[in-house]
Amino acid sequence: MIVNSTYLIFACVEKNRCFDLKFIDFPIELISQLKAEVNSSLILLNPKELNKKVNISDLELLGESEIKQINYWKSKILGEIVFNCFD
Repeated sequence: MIVNSTYLIFACVEKNRCFDLKFIDFPIELISQLKAEVNSSLILLNPKELNKKVNISDLELLGESEIKQINYWKSKILGEIVFNCFD
């Protein structure tokens, strides 16, 4: 499991290598445990969401430095942006 600690966004991964993340579904029991123990408002993203290709229009709310990093690292999917190694 990995987390973006700034936004409390969680994902479940099979491999946790910096730029080689393989996203998997959360086990049901883990979802219940996280929501009960950590925070009921946390965000759990599934592989379909994390593997979504990102378009320029999806990045409108990001700052210039964030856009530069996304372009530099050639991030193509949402999961590569949310759970990156360049922050």
